[in-house]
Amino acid sequence: MRGFVLAAGLGTRLRPITDHIPKALISVAGMPLLERALSFLDMQGITDIGVNSHHLADQVALFRAKSSVPFSLFHEKETIRGTGGGLYHARDFLDRDELFFVCNVDIVYTFDLKPIVAQFLKTGWRCGLLAVPVRGNGTMYYDPESRLYAGVPADTPEPGNSAQAAFIGAALYRREFLKILLSGDFSIVPVWKRMREQGLGIGVCTVEKGFWRDIGTPESLAAVHFDLLDGKTALEVPDSLRIDRARKRCHPIRLPERLKSCLGRYSWVETSDLPEKCRISYSIVYANAPIKTAEKIERRIITPFCEVTFGK
Repeated sequence: MRGFVLAAGLGTRLRPITDHIPKALISVAGMPLLERALSFLDMQGITDIGVNSHHLADQVALFRAKSSVPFSLFHEKETIRGTGGGLYHARDFLDRDELFFVCNVDIVYTFDLKPIVAQFLKTGWRCGLLAVPVRGNGTMYYDPESRLYAGVPADTPEPGNSAQAAFIGAALYRREFLKILLSGDFSIVPVWKRMREQGLGIGVCTVEKGFWRDIGTPESLAAVHFDLLDGKTALEVPDSLRIDRARKRCHPIRLPERLKSCLGRYSWVETSDLPEKCRISYSIVYANAPIKTAEKIERRIITPFCEVTFGK
């Protein structure tokens, strides 16, 4: 089985951070999102991996040269192609195996893909959308008995006897799916609709166990760090950082004792270069981020090149 990471997005909801760095390389708990996606695929035994790029693609290329997990890079040079166009552009790579797994780079996962693949292979579906069952406010409809996909709220009235689920930005596809793609496809949702209308077998693979979070906004970027402090998940974190769940904070192991008093609840700090008397709470501070003496930092994400506020 092959893997493909969708990493070409502009990351507009994360501006101004993504004016300086592609969304794929934004760090979450000390590791770039793309590194986490590659590590997830590698742990699932997927070694033939493709990644697409567009925005600030030169930075992704530099990352590839140093990556411990090798991958093929598909640079969408002239224009961004969306999910449908990105897969069409990479179809020769994806066609080399019977099955391939596609995931968005801005989703953090901690679940076991192997049993989901095993269940998918028992079906005749060409596509299996990974989703979490929800009651109301879902992003897709499906038949709870057949588990067949029934559309999205944006273009489909809620079918009778349907259930709702939240798509987690990942899907399994059989090789035959590539024949359904057209050169003009951009969004993947119309492709799913085309499959459903033609009776080509598109289902929903429910993820019952594990953790996932979309990192598409400053609020969600901060929230995944706070989830770690609350013990809701256990993402891999560099050895240089220490998570103190009792005090709801994270800091470099080598942070001087006198500076720990700067850290309030829900402070995730990756730099030891803190000025005296600053106060940090409900915030993320990356390495090499500039901080002023006696500065009060609350509900902010501070990077080396800019900062954003979130929440109230």
